[in-house]
Amino acid sequence: MKNSLREAICFDDFWTAFGPRGFVAMAWWLGAQRAEQIRKDHGSYPLLQLSGGLDSGRGILTRYLMKLLGDEMYPPQKPDGHLAQLASHLNAPVLVYERRSGDKSLFDWRQFLPLYNDSVFALACGGQTTNVIWRGGMMVCAELDERCDTRLIHLELLGMDGLQRVRSGVDSLNRLTAAQAGYWREFTQSHSQYVFHMFNRAAPAYTAGLGEMHSGCITERSARNFGQLMAMVDCLGFLLNVPNSQRMLIQREVQDMAAVETYRLGLGQRMR
Repeated sequence: MKNSLREAICFDDFWTAFGPRGFVAMAWWLGAQRAEQIRKDHGSYPLLQLSGGLDSGRGILTRYLMKLLGDEMYPPQKPDGHLAQLASHLNAPVLVYERRSGDKSLFDWRQFLPLYNDSVFALACGGQTTNVIWRGGMMVCAELDERCDTRLIHLELLGMDGLQRVRSGVDSLNRLTAAQAGYWREFTQSHSQYVFHMFNRAAPAYTAGLGEMHSGCITERSARNFGQLMAMVDCLGFLLNVPNSQRMLIQREVQDMAAVETYRLGLGQRMR
């Protein structure tokens, strides 16, 4: 069964193209499908900010993740389009993709802050504000308000090399249809109970471990954010039958991300 999931979503090609950081994004995506329950049980679930240069494959990755939900549609670019997407995808991850024409963001990011630790927020659209129940998670491909920092995990994709095997992997991902990749949603839903069980045991342990590793430096929020991400890496590794050596490689990547984030936030505080 696990091998059938790997084949359905072309996981080996995905790994060839994106490696550990791509896996981290997929692990977060898995958690975002269950964000409401995670927020209820653990108090919060982080937003994910995805960045990368022109050759990073960010567009390919985000389209791939949408296909895992059975959705070929590329996310809208206008603010009202994103808000309409929020209103219609309340039980699934939402991708916010902003292409700026200048320095000023088109979004009022303050309205998204409650999505970190609450399931009710005020959705402002078309001059009206409505309270909605939010069940998913949010991935952002945009520059965010600095107040979002502690609510975010920053994931920067590295540039893809031009090796033939990488190009071949990307071609396979581009050919993958939402109908085929949508098996992901069915499979992960059928294993939800086990995923929650594994996550609920692992997340607090990883959070405590990061707190000890960066004692006195890492914030409680950051430790919880990355602890939850490490737990989701374990869950996804189980679903995809990932060897332990490969899983440990990915976990080291998350630990490095946590260290960089701890330094960045600490530096920002000292400069104020």
